[in-house]
Amino acid sequence: MYKAVILTELSELSSMRSEWNRLWENGESRTPYQSWEWNFSWAKSLGKNAGLYIVALREPDGELVCIAPFRAERIFGFIRRVTFNSQTASIYPDFIIKAGAEEPVLSFLADFLLNSTSVNVLDLIIAEPSTNLRFLHSAIKAAGWQKISAVDYTKRLLVDMGESYEEYLGALSSKMRQEIRAEARKLEKQHKVEFCVTEAGSDLESAMQTLFQLNALKWVGAPEKKHPERRECYRVLHGLGAARIFTLTCDDLPVGALSALLTDDTIFAEIAGFDFSIGKFDLGKVFYHYLYLWAQENGFRRIDLSSGEEPYKFRYNPLILGKWNFVAYSSPIPFVATKLNARLSRAPKQIRSVLINSRLYRSSGVHSLYQWLKNR
Repeated sequence: MYKAVILTELSELSSMRSEWNRLWENGESRTPYQSWEWNFSWAKSLGKNAGLYIVALREPDGELVCIAPFRAERIFGFIRRVTFNSQTASIYPDFIIKAGAEEPVLSFLADFLLNSTSVNVLDLIIAEPSTNLRFLHSAIKAAGWQKISAVDYTKRLLVDMGESYEEYLGALSSKMRQEIRAEARKLEKQHKVEFCVTEAGSDLESAMQTLFQLNALKWVGAPEKKHPERRECYRVLHGLGAARIFTLTCDDLPVGALSALLTDDTIFAEIAGFDFSIGKFDLGKVFYHYLYLWAQENGFRRIDLSSGEEPYKFRYNPLILGKWNFVAYSSPIPFVATKLNARLSRAPKQIRSVLINSRLYRSSGVHSLYQWLKNR
């Protein structure tokens, strides 16, 4: 029915930009995390040995109908585990599929991966309201994958601001409305407050430095070394108008910052940081007050607060959606190997070394099975 091609080189991915984005722009599941720019930038930043494993499906006439932006890694050297290319960083990784073709495409892809490749483990994260969620589980099961689990493990929080900011505020609790306005007035009374956004020609590097310095105040770590892959993506997307960094300053001193990706009428919040040493202000409420005002003034109607279940996010009256993790195995062997690898990964390095090099392990059936499968 479809012709499948597996891409493992950046050069192969590079040549697909126009086709990829045409499919993405017309698909049902459309966030910045399915665009060619995001996926290529992330793959490029990971280097040549990133384990790209992108599956492209075409109709018999050559029309591109699906891109599965995967990467592959080896467990114990012989178990191939497949995830989305930037699954550790993309808020909402997903397939890119021609609208209306999700069911037959996912059915074909699940069967192809199980029976025509050496993929042993699927470990995929997808967030609602992706159309692909409706078909993925049944497609994996029908193809014959084993030990399938589908876990709604956290929430996606999406704020719909309606037609005006005042209308949106009316949807919040009276207490929340009062706190937002009171905190903004208090900060403005004591400081010269500015809310800035990077535009084309802005000093993006300086804005990123500020962002990661503020972020490091909470999460520690060296700011200049934080998120190197994401920085690469921001550089590409910022030039296209698809990424921005918002900064809140008091008396010209940056006290809050947020990176965001933009598409259609939605702002996707990414990395945030705040300097609470300025005083007893709720900088989060003030920052998002200015962000929502900017969004309304610039034609955006939704703020995606990303996934997670931090209490502050729920105070903005978001639409609560699920974020799912689908895991499936080709047979019991990769299931056991994956579980064993997870246990070893949690053990200190010294213990792992002793276990793997121990006489007991080397004389056991597990070691013999590992060597046999590795050399097949």
